[in-house]
Order: sequence, then structure tokens, then C-alpha cells
Amino acid sequence: MAQVSYNQLFEHLPPMPCPDGNASPMSDTDDMCRRRKGSLKRPLQSCDVEPADLEMLKVIGRGTFAQQVALAKDRQTSNVYAVKSCDKQNLVKRKQVVHTWTEKRILEKLRGHPFIVTLFSTFSTPDEVHFVLEYCPGGELFYHLHQQDRFDDVSVQFYAAEVLTALHSLHTANIVYRDLKPENVLLDAAGHIRLADFGFCKDIGDAERTFSFCGSPEYLSPEMIKRRGHTVATDMWSFGCFCYELAVGHPPFQMQNDALPALFESIQRGFVYFPPSLNPCFVAFVKGCLDVNPATRFTTAQAMDHPFFKDIAWSDVLARHLKPPFIPPVDGIESTQNFDDDFTSESPRSPTLLDMKHKRLAQDAPSPEVDVFVDF
Repeated sequence: MAQVSYNQLFEHLPPMPCPDGNASPMSDTDDMCRRRKGSLKRPLQSCDVEPADLEMLKVIGRGTFAQQVALAKDRQTSNVYAVKSCDKQNLVKRKQVVHTWTEKRILEKLRGHPFIVTLFSTFSTPDEVHFVLEYCPGGELFYHLHQQDRFDDVSVQFYAAEVLTALHSLHTANIVYRDLKPENVLLDAAGHIRLADFGFCKDIGDAERTFSFCGSPEYLSPEMIKRRGHTVATDMWSFGCFCYELAVGHPPFQMQNDALPALFESIQRGFVYFPPSLNPCFVAFVKGCLDVNPATRFTTAQAMDHPFFKDIAWSDVLARHLKPPFIPPVDGIESTQNFDDDFTSESPRSPTLLDMKHKRLAQDAPSPEVDVFVDF
């Protein structure tokens, strides 16, 4: 790494206050908010968002468990947010209750990280839970990648460096992300990235391995497929797939005709075709990430030390001092021009609000399905 050990950037730092000015309730040992210098964190708006004040403007996405992600405007402050809404019964049916609570808890811990989407508030309605998130008007990196087919070397290095910084922060706190792909990397108005969608992440603490099977098929690591347990190393496999897709235009392992067994067999073999036009240094870097053996696969720190990043000063990356290779076109704070028309042409649904107090639902007789989201 350039000039200074990356880990030194996080040493001897004071606790970071939560957006409302109160001390963080999380523990010192696993709170990523405590690992960042105050001068490097992004300034945050107030997170006191009243659900009744939110006006849903446009649909901007949909997820595996999110029935709708909508651009919303606070009628009182004119602030804009991305509101992700998830059906409670669907979450219970698909055994995603724990993942949903984990997503909330970890995003609360990571508020203000320069490359992770900010969670401002959550609330519950009779049928859904809602995440009030930072709106990134640049849209998904996936959208821009497919507008250009593939990225040049400078762009690949920039996006890889910012994503790797986010992963390093997570892994330092023993958090495994487990769903890295271009669709989950958003761009802000200035062209910097935000990692989004933490529904599959997990704080593994001191555990040697975790055993949940989750993620996107073409980005799954060999150890994830074998279901014998995985560590944060699984993210580095996905990171190798991510970097390859940015440079080539498609993932290194692709599913043909919905044939999952063939895809998984290909991943476990680990053979990757690299077009001869690729930079040899980049190829060596990706091979280090796509090592089928998680014990010898690159860690985030080893990846940062690779010659592919020889001209990168990681302190500049963390401070967002690198110049983005692309500034997304944004026409005002409510702009949705960087989102797919298939979404933005839909009419957004507004949450059904009852008696709201402190952003929580007052319920007389909650059903068992709703009970698991009390005080969300």
C-alpha cells in the first residue's frame, strides 16, 4: 500500500457519535463507527424522519425481498430518501426475519461510512417494514456498466479501490457482506460509490465460520457452494468476480439456461478465461481474488498491497479525494434519470400508516407474523 499501512488509519480513533448526537450504543469491539476518523466521515442529515411526512415520488427498484424501493420526499424538510419496503409475511415465509433485523443493526453501526449507504430511519406498518435510506441519484453501477459495455482500466481501478475500502472496513469488524455485485454498488451525485443492500450480511464475531447459504449464484464462492462454512474470504471471491465483470462486461462464471448445477461445477473448478487484451497486472490481481482455496485467497489487506493499486494512496481513497472517472448526469435532487424506465414508469405505493409514535406502529393485537417486527 502507498506510504502508510491502511490499518493505521483506523488506530486510536475516538468514538463516533450517532447522527442524533448521542453516543453509539454498540460495543467498542465490533462498532465500525468507532474505527473512522471524524474528519473522514460524511456529514449526515438529521435522521428524525416522520413516516407521515414522506411522499413517495417514483419507484427506483425492487429486490429479492423488497417489494418496492421508492424515491421519497419529506414534505417538511424537502430532503429526499430511498425507502425500501419489505412485506412482513414474505420475510417470515422465506425465513428472512433475522437477516432483516441484522441489516438494520449493521447499517445503524455503519452510519456515515464514506462508501456505505446511510440508514436514516426505520419504521413498521401493518404489512411491511421500511428502511429510510440515503438516496444515490447516480443509480446502480450495473446500469452504467451496461450502458458502456465495459469500463477502462482507470475506471476499474477507481471503483475497485472504493469497494475494497468498504469491504476492508466490514472485514476488520468481522462482518461478512455476501452479496457483492454491480447491482448493489450505487453512485452518488459526485460519482463515488455506496455499498447497498445488506440483507445477507452477518456479524460473525469470533466465530471461525458461518454456514448460511446466500448470495447471487454467479458470485457465490466455492466454499459457499460446498456448504461447509465460510468466512469473510467469501467476499473476496465475489470481489474478484466484480472486478472481472467491470473489465470484461460479464461475470467470469455465467449461468446458461438456468442450469445451476453446471454453474456451480464451473465455480468449484475455478477456471477463468481472461481475454488477452486485459492488463497482465490486473489478471494476476483477479486470480489472487479467485483462488478456490479461501485460506490462500487474497485478503483485503493483501489486495490493497497488490501492484494493481501501486499508484493508490489509501488515505486519499478513504477521504474520497480520488477523482471519479464518471460523473452521473443528475438533473436536480429528485432526478431518477439513472434508473431503469421499467421501474420509474410505475406508480409507487405509499405505506399504510396508523397511529405512529416515534416512527413505530401502535398495534392493538399483533399477529405472530407482525410480532417479530415489534419496535422495528
